[in-house]
Amino acid sequence: DRILWAMANISGGPVALGEGATPPDVVVATNSDGNVGYAPPCPSTGERRQYLMTVFALDRVLDTAGITERDGTIDADALLTAVEMSTFDIAESTFYVQAP
Repeated sequence: DRILWAMANISGGPVALGEGATPPDVVVATNSDGNVGYAPPCPSTGERRQYLMTVFALDRVLDTAGITERDGTIDADALLTAVEMSTFDIAESTFYVQAP
């Protein structure tokens, strides 16, 4: 499974963002491409792929000090493990992308 985007510590209150913006105080992990931030879904030409978006509701703000690498990045798998340990509710949605 590829991780396209992993974030944590998004405020529980209303958040309005412009395109490409990240909420303040959010922790963004590396994606499966090894880059910090969003990686768009990119199926091959003519291919249709299924993607799963999962939103976790946590009972606390995550302390990421123990999973932050020396270069300041956070691995998505480490972040997701920390998230799963603090989750009290989950919402999931499946979507499909069809490449032209």
